Amino acid sequence: MRDLTEDPLARYLSVYRAMPDDDRETIIGVLEREIPGRHPSRGTEKPVGQATHVNPNARLYIRSHETEFDSRHFDFEQMRIANVRAHAHRDPDPVRPRHLRPLQGGDSGRDGRSGRADA
Repeated sequence: MRDLTEDPLARYLSVYRAMPDDDRETIIGVLEREIPGRHPSRGTEKPVGQATHVNPNARLYIRSHETEFDSRHFDFEQMRIANVRAHAHRDPDPVRPRHLRPLQGGDSGRDGRSGRADA
């Protein structure tokens, strides 16, 4: 367990020295970006009703996996399947609402009684 009376500056320097050299600039940039926004936020918490808090579970590093898989083929196949599915369910008359279309199976005339115009 850490000694709480330890000098905070010594802790900061210890963490800075322990991090990989390539990461230092990015992590310092994150801190430089986040800290200035915290001060005005604290001053407006009550009138605005919105507060910012330190996230004790925040992570500065993410995991990533390299792969030899070419996602372009997968994306093309997915788009082709989606396109076929969309056409299979396509509405043949997208302009006219369904309730205004003639009943299927016969042609109703203008009067709606029969398929023959002279009836």
